[in-house]
Amino acid sequence: MAAQEPGGSHVWPVGAESNGKLHMNSAANYAEISKEAALEYLIVHDQSRDDRLVMALQQSTSLRLFQIPTAGEFLRLIWQESDPTRFLTPPARPRTLGDIARRLKLDGRTFHQLANSSHQPGLDPAWFQPCIEIDESFKAEAFGRLMLVEPLASERRQSPRGTFYAWDGVHRTIVLAKKLFASEVDYFPVEAVLIRPRPT
Repeated sequence: MAAQEPGGSHVWPVGAESNGKLHMNSAANYAEISKEAALEYLIVHDQSRDDRLVMALQQSTSLRLFQIPTAGEFLRLIWQESDPTRFLTPPARPRTLGDIARRLKLDGRTFHQLANSSHQPGLDPAWFQPCIEIDESFKAEAFGRLMLVEPLASERRQSPRGTFYAWDGVHRTIVLAKKLFASEVDYFPVEAVLIRPRPT
């Protein structure tokens, strides 16, 4: 079974997926982990200074660790919507990582070019600076764990093919999405934690 990414010629395997939703109902697909274990991971991987992420874990009632097994499922994660990257998330348009990668490909600029472009509405060059190092020194083993949350109702309507919302890792995820869309890397199962409830 395969899924066609919007606007592109790539066909991504879907794998364990139903109606665009990753299976989270079977115990074989995830493992409940403690807040202590999740916070320890942040310390070990030098992410404990992210107060927003630490607070999200501390306020959670459920943390489910699992792997995103295919590129198709990774590209269905819903990405952020913010002014510094607005040119990649037009109002009311879907914003899965697949949509973002397609728009980057159509734009044609590299992360280095975006980071060194002039500031304009919908594009803050400074936002893309971290992407340069991630892109140029990219290693699968250094990608790390993603923290995901359930999308809001408005996000589901905006991105009906989306699965979960990427709560952190916006720079890492856009770099990997772009590389996958350009066939620069082979996909590797990305580890993720689903945080419930969604932090406020």
